Amino acid sequence: GTIEMLLDEDGSYYFMEMNTRIQVEHPVTEMLYGVDLVKEQIRVAAGDRLSFLELPERRGHVIECRVNAEDPSRNFQPSPGRIDVFHPPGGPGVRLDTHAYAGYRVPPYYDSMIAKVICQGRDRAEALRRMELALESFIIEGVTTTMPFLARVMRNPKFRAGDVDTKFLERETDLFKEPAKVRVDVFFGPSQFGTSDVAGRVVAVIDVLRASTSIAVALANGAKAVVPFDSSEEVVNRAKQFERGLVRLAGERKMHAIPGFDLGNSPREFTREAVEGKTILLTTTNGTAALTAVQGARDVVVGSYVNFSAVLAMLRAAARSGTDVSIICAGREKQFSLEDSACAGRFARGIARRLPEAAMNDAALACSMIDRRYGDNLTRLFQEATHGVALAEAGYAEDLVICGSVDAYPVVPVYSDRQITKVGPERER
Repeated sequence: GTIEMLLDEDGSYYFMEMNTRIQVEHPVTEMLYGVDLVKEQIRVAAGDRLSFLELPERRGHVIECRVNAEDPSRNFQPSPGRIDVFHPPGGPGVRLDTHAYAGYRVPPYYDSMIAKVICQGRDRAEALRRMELALESFIIEGVTTTMPFLARVMRNPKFRAGDVDTKFLERETDLFKEPAKVRVDVFFGPSQFGTSDVAGRVVAVIDVLRASTSIAVALANGAKAVVPFDSSEEVVNRAKQFERGLVRLAGERKMHAIPGFDLGNSPREFTREAVEGKTILLTTTNGTAALTAVQGARDVVVGSYVNFSAVLAMLRAAARSGTDVSIICAGREKQFSLEDSACAGRFARGIARRLPEAAMNDAALACSMIDRRYGDNLTRLFQEATHGVALAEAGYAEDLVICGSVDAYPVVPVYSDRQITKVGPERER
């Protein structure tokens, strides 16, 4: 069985209960020590010994959140019903245990838990950061869940500092309040926003033709990370810090591949054979400049049509938890870009459909109108966009087909610690 105890601030333990079963928190132990407790139980039940004789070495810090179909604002009243959308989180150090799926009906008769999110980090701060991101990228629609509440707990300064006891929730009543009206703002290029426009926000950077598309394709095809740079000289200098076989130099100027680099900026080049397990050092005319210009944001994601729904799910989750959203269009050579604006409008409209009370700036409203004009006719959009025409004339017409393949690469590229890694499912080989 398993024994649960309370830990006092002086280090004393106090018995709570014993369960003659595996505990709900067993994934914490499994991730912390790298063991499979259920498998070990079966071994013992079958008459075998444990597969280890000594307790394995601890590995960092682990946090688990239990996701329930409950409404925290109504004293955690159960919220049974049908799950309409179910998009699981992923990424390094993230584990999900669940029985739920899109179409599953949460019954009203017993335990309302529908998932457990478990995150591991090198220390508590990293585990908290991964949990916060996992909760925001985990989308369940159709029933009320505790995820927005849990995300607020993860961001609470006292919780982050470890100042928690059995009266924590009674004192921190603001955790139960609905967040204030959020903002969804669009900016037409890196020169159009300041630090205050992105500070503390979730920011989506868009360069449909072609950097954000190529980044999503690369990560979906197994690239370890993509590191953006402003110049080709920075790429070459950074490459010296890697073993040559572990890195790929990629970039373009005026649409064409930089001489001497392994790859250009065509999404067709970022195949699994070319990028799997590699770190991509990338510089482009428009996209990477927009990425490196974003400073002080809480989270930065890379959005395009090819990963639209996955990124939209994360932006919606952030907005639902009370976090403002900024959408940055990379533009074309520091000018307005039709295709980036249309994609930004689709994101803004997607957020507004779930949060109609969200406030938008005029740029977001204008982009929404552009998206309504073109709708799903991305072929027409690219044919009328200056950059789309230029790419076709330069011999990259096939790239436009990939860039317009909605949701073909369902990953969420997250820019953190100067590199872009993915959150989301592995792409099938």
